[in-house]
Amino acid sequence: MASSTNEDVLVQATATCPAGKRVTGGGGEITTSNTDIRSQVVMFRTFPTPSPTFNSWTASAVIISGFSGQSVTVTTYAICVNAI
Repeated sequence: MASSTNEDVLVQATATCPAGKRVTGGGGEITTSNTDIRSQVVMFRTFPTPSPTFNSWTASAVIISGFSGQSVTVTTYAICVNAI
């Protein structure tokens, strides 16, 4: 989970699978401290994080504008399976 209150910034979070697991999918969720300004935040991308073990997923959101004193949080989820 990662948070920011700044405009024009990328908010990025990574979820990592436990040892012995590999990521097969994932996603992200945006939450804001004020739902009236939720339209000012967009999910930029979600993707498997490149690594030798492929064990994590990253989600990124961009704060467009209108966040004076408000906070945005990105939560990332990873779907993990046993590594073969």
